[in-house]
Amino acid sequence: MQMVFSALALAQCEVIWYFQHVGVASSRSKTTRVVPVDIDPNDPTIGFLLDGMDHLCCLVRKYIAAIRGYSLSYLSSCAGRIRFLLGTPGMVALDIDASLKGLFQQIVHHLENLPKPQGENISAITCDLSDFRKDWLSILLIVTSSRSSINIRHLEKATVSTGKEGLLSEGNAAYNWSRCVDELESVLSKHGSLRRLYFYHQHLTAVFRNTMFGPEGRPQHCCAWLGIASSFPECASPIVPEELEMEMLNKGGHCEFYCKQVTKIGRDAVLYVESLIESIMGGLEGLINILDSEGGFGALENQLLPEQAASYLNQTARVSIPSYKSPKGTAGFPLPGHESFPENNGSIKMLEAAMQRLTNLCSVLNDMEPICVLNHVFVLREENLLSASLTPRDRALKFCPTVVAIKEKQHDIRSDWDRPSREKLLFVKSLLFNMNQTLSLGLGRPGALVETVTS
Repeated sequence: MQMVFSALALAQCEVIWYFQHVGVASSRSKTTRVVPVDIDPNDPTIGFLLDGMDHLCCLVRKYIAAIRGYSLSYLSSCAGRIRFLLGTPGMVALDIDASLKGLFQQIVHHLENLPKPQGENISAITCDLSDFRKDWLSILLIVTSSRSSINIRHLEKATVSTGKEGLLSEGNAAYNWSRCVDELESVLSKHGSLRRLYFYHQHLTAVFRNTMFGPEGRPQHCCAWLGIASSFPECASPIVPEELEMEMLNKGGHCEFYCKQVTKIGRDAVLYVESLIESIMGGLEGLINILDSEGGFGALENQLLPEQAASYLNQTARVSIPSYKSPKGTAGFPLPGHESFPENNGSIKMLEAAMQRLTNLCSVLNDMEPICVLNHVFVLREENLLSASLTPRDRALKFCPTVVAIKEKQHDIRSDWDRPSREKLLFVKSLLFNMNQTLSLGLGRPGALVETVTS
């Protein structure tokens, strides 16, 4: 858990540092001068960091009950170890004053009186370990003071000879695990929040477009950008009228001001999410256009032998990870990109890249949690885009005629089309067609793919 919190804190610092140095005004100049933004389109670092932070936070929240249960068990066992170390001959020989000795006894008392997690609902257990942490910090302040007769080295030498962890090591570990009992959510929100990025949200959009459309674009990272806006309203200040709308209520003869709702920053956060969703829809439409172009699926039967096209599409439909490389050629067929017409190599590579980006993005959209910004909830819906009434073959005839033609004309190679891969390919093609139709109809601002619920 300490590694998780450290990773979140480091990633948070890196992301905030980056955007603090993009478009920073020069302090030496009297006039406001902006440093030119220099973004390397081949650098996916920010997307990796945002995606990693999102995954870590989701992972911790998923197993929060197990983490609390383990932390309570660890602290209960730690109480016995600390009591044993306090009774070792080395500690007894030290001339510890009454105040320090009393703090050690309070530490043991806090740990021994923790609730037991056996047979109980972990989420129902409530305990406050703030006093324990306060007492341990008081001990550290004493043993690190130059005026104290007992310092850290004395304590370590007196307790490390037992062959186990020293007293300070045990206490520090207990301090860290105690935060996973009653402060886990606050620590997670502290290290996982990117609310300060509100002040750079214009630059955020520019960097997002490189993540989405750059040469090394990674669409699977784009959805992590949507989660940033949920923390924007936390930047609102009650003393700035444009940021918070105040409501005056008369209570008992005196007036009190209450924050009614976030106005300016809230609107910016909602518009930010909508603009990113529109960009993602634009990226989907671009991938669809690539696949529907003259060099796309529609011209495969003119570029390849039918047997090669069937084998190639069968392999491509199985791919959904960015690290995938071209499969080895099957028996009797050359490698993809070296088919019967070498002049079409570029089109084949373009198809491969578009298909990989498309399947990655569709899978991430399908797994996304709802995006909550104030009283707006954005749900990226995939199921509404499918034609549930059509059979797989009807869908194929309507949306993927080339593949059906290959399958129907080449009865002798039907064994190459195993059912899971064929169904996956037809699913992706029908999804693309419905997305394209939805976008062309212009239903709603972000399109029918997104359902906006306002309470």
